[in-house]
Amino acid sequence: MKKLFTTILLIGIYLSSSAYSPELPQRTVKDTVIINFGNKSKILILVDDPAELKKISEFDLNQMLKDLSISVDTMDNDEQYLKIEDATGEKYLNDTSIIVEQGQTLDVAALKEEIKEELRDEIREEDRDESKSKRKYDRRTRSYFNFELGMNNWLENGKYPNESNALYTVRNWGSWYVALANTNRAHIGGTFYLDFGANISWYNFKFQNDLTRMEKGVDDLIFYEDPLISEPIKSKLTVSYINATLVPVFSFGRSGRKRDLFNWDYYDKGLRIGIGGYIGYRLWSFNKYTWREEGSKNKNHDKGDYYLNNLRYGLKFVLGIRVVDVFVNYDLNTIFIEDKGPKLNALTFGIVL
Repeated sequence: MKKLFTTILLIGIYLSSSAYSPELPQRTVKDTVIINFGNKSKILILVDDPAELKKISEFDLNQMLKDLSISVDTMDNDEQYLKIEDATGEKYLNDTSIIVEQGQTLDVAALKEEIKEELRDEIREEDRDESKSKRKYDRRTRSYFNFELGMNNWLENGKYPNESNALYTVRNWGSWYVALANTNRAHIGGTFYLDFGANISWYNFKFQNDLTRMEKGVDDLIFYEDPLISEPIKSKLTVSYINATLVPVFSFGRSGRKRDLFNWDYYDKGLRIGIGGYIGYRLWSFNKYTWREEGSKNKNHDKGDYYLNNLRYGLKFVLGIRVVDVFVNYDLNTIFIEDKGPKLNALTFGIVL
């Protein structure tokens, strides 16, 4: 139990010939030994004769405590005490260091109630702390570091370019989307949360036709097939952005947590669904194509802006359950500057890891 405690453990050891007398609720003792254990437990040793106090150093109190689990007995009045099985006490003889407080007048009944009340206060304080922790856990803003992996494509007037057999048609498999993201989830109230954060993303558009080439002309972007390559391997466009996201989320389920290498990571056990937006700025871009010639693999890596829009913005849809989230990103503006290239809107499907 979290708050298990016995009523009081009073150890009365009389090192004289007299026996333990629990019927005396109040007595005056010349010497008292009080041994504290942390903040919750203590042992009291009552001694009538100061001369007998010296004999305490001959006993091994540590051994007594080891026997406590098998030697606790209960009196008729339900008070618990330590029963020493060895009547001679020789079983516990050893050098023992103790702390002595002398000359105290001890009211056993009052002390019993005082200690019990202290324990009650500690339990109430623990309950308050736990309740406060739960409230804080429910309301706080959680932070996550995520790795997003997906596949890219783009739409031209709401259709995929492969329907018109365009040279800029891309392959879903191989057109990878990768993002390193820091996301914060703030609990607004009830099932409503707000996800916000930032990420760095890489769009890779791998062309269906490995002979596809891009060239920035004077007035527009030109796509063409390279007639000099006989063994093409790959042709792609890569664009990197830094982005900010804001996504309202409804979460229908209790919260849980899992342990990773460093700390506790919190997640929602039920269904999550959200839709919001993002805005990004282009960091760099390049066109890369690979081919084989006379048994050797060759690469061409051309950096440039290729009439790409520096700014991107769009809608983000998320759907999750337990620790798994999937997402869809759709750029509302075209990836290329208007009238400089084809009117293509980027589309990404992915999973959050």
